[in-house]
Amino acid sequence: GEVTVSGLEADATWEYTTDGGSNWIGGTGTTFTLDEGVYADGVVQIRQTDVAGNVSDSVNLGDVTVDATIAAPSLALTTDTNVTDDGITSNGEVTVSG
Repeated sequence: GEVTVSGLEADATWEYTTDGGSNWIGGTGTTFTLDEGVYADGVVQIRQTDVAGNVSDSVNLGDVTVDATIAAPSLALTTDTNVTDDGITSNGEVTVSG
């Protein structure tokens, strides 16, 4: 899942952690991507360093679940209603949903 970072000071650098602050990864642009999984409160954090070298307090992203699984569509044949002129027949028409 893509996370957008905003509120950065001009010319500041930023970094993020996905292990509660043990290891920090330098950010580029204004986004970073989390791998699929469950991240407990306090695990994903972001902080910035201004041009004077002052490091901000970290911002906690909270509980996060990244689910990249795509649900499979379902298929069903349209059932003949046995009503004359309703336009529905036993023709094997497939209905795709999801």
